[in-house]
Amino acid sequence: YLDVQVDPVGSGPFRFDAYVPGVRLEFSANNGYFLGAPAIKRLSFPFVGSETDAAQALVDGTNDWLPGLDRSIYDQIKDDPELRFVEYLEPSFLGLYFNLHPESDALFLDRNLRQAVAYCLDKPATVALATHGHGAPIYSEIPPVSWAYPAAGLKTYPRDQVMARRLIEASGWTTGADGIYEKAGRKLATVVAVRSGFPQRSRWLALLGDQVRECGIDIGYREVGFAAIVAMLDVYPHRNAAEPALGRPFDAYFGGLTVGRDPDPFRLYHSSECSTAERPSTFNHICYANPAVDRLIEAGLVTFEQAERARIYQQYAVLQSDDLPVLYAWSDRLRDALRATVGTTATGGLRLDTPTWFREGEKLTNVR
Repeated sequence: YLDVQVDPVGSGPFRFDAYVPGVRLEFSANNGYFLGAPAIKRLSFPFVGSETDAAQALVDGTNDWLPGLDRSIYDQIKDDPELRFVEYLEPSFLGLYFNLHPESDALFLDRNLRQAVAYCLDKPATVALATHGHGAPIYSEIPPVSWAYPAAGLKTYPRDQVMARRLIEASGWTTGADGIYEKAGRKLATVVAVRSGFPQRSRWLALLGDQVRECGIDIGYREVGFAAIVAMLDVYPHRNAAEPALGRPFDAYFGGLTVGRDPDPFRLYHSSECSTAERPSTFNHICYANPAVDRLIEAGLVTFEQAERARIYQQYAVLQSDDLPVLYAWSDRLRDALRATVGTTATGGLRLDTPTWFREGEKLTNVR
């Protein structure tokens, strides 16, 4: 029989030659490739024992490509003039989710308060500090490189403390003796659950807390284990894992999700996916519900032509940025490292902003 693991069948620009277990994979040019014979005649993928060894092989010229570059390694080799780096955003996002369940009495049911939090935050600076430059600020779950990302119209909430206070006071809150707003005996204060073991997330929340306090809002955070986060999100009415003794639903929590290349926010943000006592673990844990957004999400699922789908999802993203059910924080930057000798004959040259920089494999070059 044919074992496709060691004798694969394909029609790409390179032919499989050999697999030496634990040592390397070897490929040679497919000169009969329908888009033309590759410029590179051989490819060799060695198995390397550690990230450090792989980086050293790249730096000394033994290897030409190191995908999925570790952040600490990048910091060590980023200034090497013999290297260049492909940089792109991970298809995922992190953000501060606001509880919008009408029955929850959660603090941020009022859109004015959600927007006030956003206006208090210098997002680009906060992301840069929290991630040590390894994250990029985002304003939608749709990746900026996507065909569905809006070219204009997204609300980005540049830092404006005056606007933040104006929104808070428009909703009837007044400043208390400690500088924190209050209304009907309730403080504009909460504690947010965040998963432990991810220091950049805690740093972001600490920086957020410092900035919103200047606007009269008190947002603290508490690190909790993964099991506690799952229990909070999967068990209705989603009691705050940061303050379990109170037994109240969370006001906000910090977390994230991976997204697909093709936008489909139905499970995340369609009102039919709001969690309930009968369906406690749907993905719309926060119960974001907007009929106009629902209609756009539904239209996106039954529309085939990409330009029209782009228009639909761009409208969706703009509407959502005004509702602000989630204060999007950042997406992680991912990097591949290349020797400067690697190039391409493709129109426009080698793209250094996409994980598929090598897509036209037959046009890759390596002049050593």
